Amino acid sequence: MMSRQEKKNIKEKAEANRAHLSEVFDEYAQEEAPEGLKEEVFGTLDTIQLTADVFDLFTVKFGKTEGKFIEGLTGSDNE
Repeated sequence: MMSRQEKKNIKEKAEANRAHLSEVFDEYAQEEAPEGLKEEVFGTLDTIQLTADVFDLFTVKFGKTEGKFIEGLTGSDNE
């Protein structure tokens, strides 16, 4: 299970990577890139991030919710 700090660190790294990629596009683009390449790359990165968020939702958070629901049914206060 990820803590808030770990999630914050991941988001910060993702933002730093995005900024670095943007700099690389600007710095190394000596020739005109095909139309929409930059948007396609960033769209792919956004899709990867969304997939990771959905994975987190349906594995970690869903499991925790099921556990709390079952605890509520059994009257258990153990975590």
